[in-house]
Amino acid sequence: DLVQTGSTLKANGLAETDVIAQVSSKLIVNRVALKTRPDEIGAWIEAFRKALGS
Repeated sequence: DLVQTGSTLKANGLAETDVIAQVSSKLIVNRVALKTRPDEIGAWIEAFRKALGS
């Protein structure tokens, strides 16, 4: 499982025991969609930014 804050583990009485690998997420956007639907794609990007607190 992916662990960022550990709150889900704690809420379920679990604990992280070992780190297998550091990972990151990337948002891949189709270039044509970005050009033809910039408002819609921009809204998704902004929603992700808000969810991540950045």
